[in-house]
Amino acid sequence: MKNTIIMWTMLVLLSFLTACGGSDSAEGSRFDNNTPTDSDDDTDEDTVIDEGDFTNVSFLPLMTFEKYKDWLDGTNEGILLSYNKSPFIAYYTINPVNASNLQPITTAQASDFTIVEDDIPLNPKVNFPILQKVLGNSVQLVTALVINTSSTMDAVDKAAFIQEIKNLVTAAKASNNSFMSGQAFTVWGYDGVAVEETAGYKFDTSSIHAALDQVLAKWQVAAYRQNTGSNYTYDAVVEAIGRYVGDGAFSVTAAPLTFRDGLSGEQNDLVEFISPDQVLASSIVVFSSGFSSTNRFDDEFLSKALDSQSTFVYEEGITPAGASTETKNLAKTFVYVVPDGEAQDSVLVNKATKVISNTLSGGKYSFSTDVLTAIEADIELKTAADNQHVLRFASSLRAGKGHTRQIRTRTAEDKYGYTINVDKIDLDPAEAVEMPVPSVEITGANNEYLSAGTMMNSGYSSAVAYANEITRFYPATRWTNQTFTNSDYQWSSVPANAFTENSDGSVTINTALLPIVLTLTNDKIQHEGAVVSDDFTLSISASK
Repeated sequence: MKNTIIMWTMLVLLSFLTACGGSDSAEGSRFDNNTPTDSDDDTDEDTVIDEGDFTNVSFLPLMTFEKYKDWLDGTNEGILLSYNKSPFIAYYTINPVNASNLQPITTAQASDFTIVEDDIPLNPKVNFPILQKVLGNSVQLVTALVINTSSTMDAVDKAAFIQEIKNLVTAAKASNNSFMSGQAFTVWGYDGVAVEETAGYKFDTSSIHAALDQVLAKWQVAAYRQNTGSNYTYDAVVEAIGRYVGDGAFSVTAAPLTFRDGLSGEQNDLVEFISPDQVLASSIVVFSSGFSSTNRFDDEFLSKALDSQSTFVYEEGITPAGASTETKNLAKTFVYVVPDGEAQDSVLVNKATKVISNTLSGGKYSFSTDVLTAIEADIELKTAADNQHVLRFASSLRAGKGHTRQIRTRTAEDKYGYTINVDKIDLDPAEAVEMPVPSVEITGANNEYLSAGTMMNSGYSSAVAYANEITRFYPATRWTNQTFTNSDYQWSSVPANAFTENSDGSVTINTALLPIVLTLTNDKIQHEGAVVSDDFTLSISASK
């Protein structure tokens, strides 16, 4: 039985932190044996990947799974989100593993997988598939702080409680982990309909603290209160996550409820997207006690909102011994903080990544460290930062609709394989162009992919690197069979003379001159009867 998942391919070119993601905890999550089949294509064996050749390499997709259409676009659901570069360069971020024990593997190559488009295997001399370890990828984290101010929280020392949430923000900003210190926050207060006090993502501590002060001021005079005794936590969670358009559990208006960011206006949705050029991650922290009352959303909608985005990981501690094993879907990172030993909502407890119960002591609360530890651990598990790889190739698909693509492992019957099916590849006739123009890239000694640092660029002509990860850089030219010598490449830098050239064509930077902008040029590229030039720029800093 093959592990088969439908994938929807999209290019994210929206405003900051605008992407789509998803989640599932059952369908499509079985990780099963994948028996290879012989190729029926009449093509030279030395130019097509041999489908009958077993390997010991498998993988899990490092891509966001989208389960529910109401949290995406109203049409698509049950899909993984992929990432393409123009023109026609397919990108798949994966976590390659040893097929025997599901542990990360460092020797995986593109030739370990069979890739077919419209049932035709890729030709390495035409499509140039390459698997690369990703270096320098960054995570942009957004965390929603959602604070219950209803009567179920009346016993709380309000000022001390808000102060500890401020301490949480301050500690996050002082973290040694770049995605924790660089995270944005939204702040919500509720006792009835949730109100966002940050007016979109905020990065600076002073703005986030000011929003928390606003929550405290309103809490002290019950300004959020609409119905006495109503604890609408489910509503607050759904709204703080955002991305939802629909009628809710109980229709209260003629028009659909709309909690999805547009292309303009404030941005506060908690979105997830994984690519080799940037990772968007999110978490939600709910500060609440007591049992939630049902208003527009019930516990089913709460679960769907939290599950609407997820990442596949292996069950912790599993070493397969049988015919199959299970993957686990990590949904939205959700920390549930319950003060002063008050009652806990069982639905929230069951959905939470971490439940923290904390009691006032010496006039202070002390939950901030536990909250940040839980968030950091869950995001690191989801993103597999130490084993991110990108599988790239030049697609042969051009005009027409209904194209298909399949990426599958070729593991033996006693190993664990994986298959991704890509459907709905529709291409405009205007896109019926030739294969991509060859492009120059800067890489590492082991042919690493240097992250572009952003998903906003449609091509790949620049990247970022960090000297605590890599200081020696190599030239490469992709999407061509043409060979190049060291003399075909020219290196330059700002500041000038910031590197030493090595005999193998690589350069080693002088870290005393950081930050450095390194440029690689190849002006000997032959394409369609002409000689063309291409540049690649690398911005190098000391660390993230």
